[in-house]
Amino acid sequence: MNDVVITSRSNPWVQQCLRYQTKPAERKAAGMAWLEGEHLVIEAIKQISSKKYDIDALVLPNTGIAHALYKRLSSQYAAVNSLNVVWLGESVFKLLCTMDSMPSACVLVRLQATAQARYTDTTVVLDGIQDPGNVGTLIRLCAAFAVPQVMLSAGCASAWSAKALRAGQGAQLLVNVFEDVDLSAAYSEFSQHQLPIAATSLATGSVPLNEMSSASQMVWVFGNEGQGVGTDTQNAATHLVHIPMQGGFESLNVGTAAAICLWQWQNSI
Repeated sequence: MNDVVITSRSNPWVQQCLRYQTKPAERKAAGMAWLEGEHLVIEAIKQISSKKYDIDALVLPNTGIAHALYKRLSSQYAAVNSLNVVWLGESVFKLLCTMDSMPSACVLVRLQATAQARYTDTTVVLDGIQDPGNVGTLIRLCAAFAVPQVMLSAGCASAWSAKALRAGQGAQLLVNVFEDVDLSAAYSEFSQHQLPIAATSLATGSVPLNEMSSASQMVWVFGNEGQGVGTDTQNAATHLVHIPMQGGFESLNVGTAAAICLWQWQNSI
């Protein structure tokens, strides 16, 4: 374990972390993610044995409260004792944090690219979901319903942005997340393995969700907040489904719709 104390905003490590915050493409290219808040920090520590990521550093403000938190974490989780710890002056710590109120701790993690997509497993596909809060919520639903992997098309918001991580509440650490997926190629793979592909759609021919024939392993596709699923998805889908509603509404928030679909699917197989 290495302990480092940093008080200068111009420190190269601080500047690099700041670039990860302000330049998502650079963070993504480096395979890094910045998790804020005690809940996410604990989830990262607890799930580190999954080998989906490494913790580059546990990052804490150099305050008495943070030192007490570190002491508690190190006594509860053995893995903490082997982590690099960066203690930041309060103003520097606030500079790197994106939350309105200063979190108690953060972790910088390096994502591993070892996981391979499995085309025989139940999968949730996000087709052009642009709001990072919705992306995080949908990944959280995958964890809640034991869906092992989620695939994001190139048009989706990043699964590892600060807003998506807060909405996901650590689910990104539990589920295999694949970004920038070529959906046409993925659908072809799923079809070769005979997995049904269900997409939410109001197109002519879609059937009510409660009338759909479900399978124990299948693909669920949820589309863009305004436009719905794309043409490739509609062409590949073996099931187009909609949620029957009353009161003149035709659609729901994508997270709400996904929760209903996944609940109905699990209770019908």
